Amino acid sequence: MVCTPNKHITSDEQLVLFTGKCLFRVFIKSKQGKYGIKLWVAHEAKNFYVCNMQVYTGKNDGVRKKKRGLQVVKDMVRHLYGTGRGVTTNNFFTSCELANLLLTKKMTVVGALRKNKPKIAALFLSRETKRCPFFYLWFYQ
Repeated sequence: MVCTPNKHITSDEQLVLFTGKCLFRVFIKSKQGKYGIKLWVAHEAKNFYVCNMQVYTGKNDGVRKKKRGLQVVKDMVRHLYGTGRGVTTNNFFTSCELANLLLTKKMTVVGALRKNKPKIAALFLSRETKRCPFFYLWFYQ
């Protein structure tokens, strides 16, 4: 499936309400409908056209995966490598590793970074920068 000429893709998660029996039904306390099936969705930012979607099926072999956010975004935008598009993510998906990976694939990423993420420069965690409302980060290989 090929996305339309829009230049920006958004990666997000969605909970589809479901109360029946299912091995990968999840419970999310903060959602209004607490039980459902969790979907990872990549869609165009302008018209919300869905480019790719995956169902979250839980742990594999009872083991929690590390760097799941990175793997999800890689799988969702693999067909767009080399197109020069941008990807917008929330703080679950955003990482320095993702930014470097997408940069090598001629793509960009915009997203929030939690301050406890590894590899954040000390400059952005210092007291002087707390007064600044935003930062621009560029990653180079």
